[in-house]
Amino acid sequence: NRIADHDEVAAVCRLLDGLPLAIELAARRVRDHSVAELRERIGSSLSALGSGPLDRDGRHATMEATVAWSHHLLDQATQSVARHAAVFRGGFTADALAAVVPAPLAASVPAALQLLAESSLVGTDPVLQRHQMLEVVRSYALDQLRAAGEDLNASARHAEWMVAALEAAGPRGVSADLPAHSLPLVEDANVRAALTWTLADGHDLASG
Repeated sequence: NRIADHDEVAAVCRLLDGLPLAIELAARRVRDHSVAELRERIGSSLSALGSGPLDRDGRHATMEATVAWSHHLLDQATQSVARHAAVFRGGFTADALAAVVPAPLAASVPAALQLLAESSLVGTDPVLQRHQMLEVVRSYALDQLRAAGEDLNASARHAEWMVAALEAAGPRGVSADLPAHSLPLVEDANVRAALTWTLADGHDLASG
């Protein structure tokens, strides 16, 4: 009944400390689960992954646990795409992500991005056709990338993609894919990330 549903919704919001993104992530699952089922599943996830009082640390733990819960509901291919998206800084295009994921997953990128957007794990700019993760989502995905032992290869492919993109842009730094934007400006954060990784690990970025 409506009163019971209202009580369940209120219980879910309390579990999530009233965090807007956490509530949005949970709300996306209403089409697959009843509110009562969501409350039970979220409660289990928070108990397993840690929650806390309504302070900064507790709210951060709640948010991380909610992101983890939403991530675990994805199929394995989409989880892998999400993990690899974490190496990008300042956003990325579908083509860029396809160049960074393992080759067998490249064709899965468009569908995975759509699912990640529907799950509120990735935001999309329809004008620039760029995608971006909120930092709490990217941080979780990066931890998962490291845990899977895929971070070094992903960072290397990211650096190689950045070199190729800069070379394709030419001396004026204008990308054919983004004719109204300077590539170094659009990809500034990715350029910095690629250089930081390359210098820290002693790789020759120019050689790929």
